[in-house]
Amino acid sequence: MRSLIVAIFLILLVQFQAQANSRVHLKSRDMIELPKLLPTTYHIANEEKTNCKGKYRSRRYSGSERTNILTPRGTKIARVCSRFAAVLAMEGTGILSSANGGHTVNWASNYRYKVMKKCKYGLGVKGLCLLPFHTIAADNKVHRAGDIIYIPFVKQANITLPDGSIHSGLFQVRDTGGAFQGVGAKRVDLFVHTQNDQENIFLKKNIHKPNSFQAFKLIDESKDQAITYLKEKFPDIY
Repeated sequence: MRSLIVAIFLILLVQFQAQANSRVHLKSRDMIELPKLLPTTYHIANEEKTNCKGKYRSRRYSGSERTNILTPRGTKIARVCSRFAAVLAMEGTGILSSANGGHTVNWASNYRYKVMKKCKYGLGVKGLCLLPFHTIAADNKVHRAGDIIYIPFVKQANITLPDGSIHSGLFQVRDTGGAFQGVGAKRVDLFVHTQNDQENIFLKKNIHKPNSFQAFKLIDESKDQAITYLKEKFPDIY
């Protein structure tokens, strides 16, 4: 009985999100064409998915090394294998294993981290939570935090999201990084939650540089509709 209730709930959720998606009616007058984007993707580290043994960047790990994950005040959050700690430092955000509390931790400074409460998928710029599969990281001097970017190919590709809905092609600029400083309008990163390269829904559709994609910044009524859509899709973290 419980499994039937869960199945019905998931069906209703997908139908609701499909209806919300259909309510976004973009108007050409609200669409400012951008230079074609050259996207890459990024994810947050996942302790349970990370192999403790093997090479990462320039260092090889035996699997026995351990590192403490600390708060800015030096309080221990968790003790993890050092290869995961290296991945976490690179990505900036990670989800700890259930044995370590299952917390989401976010880079604070100097290899110290803070435990996320509201922003369970990670924290972007200006206190904005990362929205899985709908966040763009970019040069914030060109693409401002809060900008809505529409990539038509993403919608046309009929990408099925993990919740069963179809991607709307709508993204919001909510993140940046050192690699984006001064790179201009074309280079952006699409956030794929914890998906690796094999799972990556955008890579499966070849949405990745060197391929380039037409994109538009939304303004006025179309932007408002897109924001409403994202608020409904992510009510707890928007």
